[in-house]
Amino acid sequence: MEATRRQVAEWVEQYLARDLSFDQLFDLLPEVQADSDVAELVDLVEHEPKRGGVFGATADEHARHMRRIRELIGRLQAS
Repeated sequence: MEATRRQVAEWVEQYLARDLSFDQLFDLLPEVQADSDVAELVDLVEHEPKRGGVFGATADEHARHMRRIRELIGRLQAS
């Protein structure tokens, strides 16, 4: 069964709330995302930057990254 846009948004929210692990989330997600919003959201979650440190993102960079994730969740929930 193909996951709906709303289901994907819900799963990502559960992951962000730490109700799902990274592995659990990616077990639920379809391997191929034909929907460009879903594909972008999955990519952003998969590549969330580490905060701070030598190779980590600044607080502002991380906040921008998370804002984009929240925007996509909202778009998927509205569809």
